[in-house]
Amino acid sequence: SEEFTRFFQSQLTPVEHGHVMGEVAATLKPRYVNDITRTRAAVLRPQRIRQLLKENLRSVASFPIIVRDSKLFGIVSFWFRQVHEYTEVEQRILEAAANTMAIAIDNLQYNKELKEAQQALLNILEDTEAAKSVAEEQRNRTSTLISNLVDGLLVWDEQGVLQMMNPAAERLLAVNQKDRIGKPLLEDLQEGQLVSLVRGSNE
Repeated sequence: SEEFTRFFQSQLTPVEHGHVMGEVAATLKPRYVNDITRTRAAVLRPQRIRQLLKENLRSVASFPIIVRDSKLFGIVSFWFRQVHEYTEVEQRILEAAANTMAIAIDNLQYNKELKEAQQALLNILEDTEAAKSVAEEQRNRTSTLISNLVDGLLVWDEQGVLQMMNPAAERLLAVNQKDRIGKPLLEDLQEGQLVSLVRGSNE
């Protein structure tokens, strides 16, 4: 009832103070109270017992909801309107119900973490694609600039292997860059060709 809900919302008690929920939270083990009127005050305080009796509640079985890494998520309690002695079969059924809740909660948390990880990966991929786009644009600009140079341009590595040649160099050397890229710079080139390239670039 609304009165029941309001009462317990206004009577929140830290688990350290000791009651059914507190014992379950502290021990991480189920707690069965066959008759709330016959339990000690430390487990259920008199004002709480009175409120429970108003709701015709006489017995409770409380279980810890334990999720991943043996963490306590919360407590679930099953209330009964009559004094009740829990058989071994009933205890197993109620414990299985509590475990099912824990699994469901665990799966929800896992799915949330998985979605967050997927979103983070998408963000990284988007950033990577954006970076690739910028790099490609810069590469195209550089390529256009080099291609339009009037001077001949040759680029080679430390081993003297030709890495790049612009169209002006192709014309001055009378060679095709597709045939030259990846080969030693001086391979099959006459000294006069390089001299003409230097002269042509200085004219």
